[in-house]
Amino acid sequence: MAQQEPFLPWALLGRMIVIPLWTITLVDYFLVKREQYTDDLFRERGGLYWYRNGWNWPAVASLLLGTAVYWVVAFGFPRVREEITATLPTVVIAALVYLFWQASQGQRARSRSKG
Repeated sequence: MAQQEPFLPWALLGRMIVIPLWTITLVDYFLVKREQYTDDLFRERGGLYWYRNGWNWPAVASLLLGTAVYWVVAFGFPRVREEITATLPTVVIAALVYLFWQASQGQRARSRSKG
């Protein structure tokens, strides 16, 4: 068992990044875009997926927050990690933050286009 301990932080580091990243990707595809990506996805500049100079800030913030949540649960609350793993709170928080932030931006964009 002692040989596996040095590997644990590296495995957790991978999970800390990948879990919120895939959560955001799946929420974006299934809930935000409703399974409707367009060819505009492959444009280098401009277009529907360009966001703000190429940065999707809700996704970046959700990724960082999800990574932080995983870190806090995995290392700060070992009993929680043992009971439900750090994955569940990470997925829930990253998904909700991204979904609500995108929804609020969508509402603002729709209200700007009406006015």
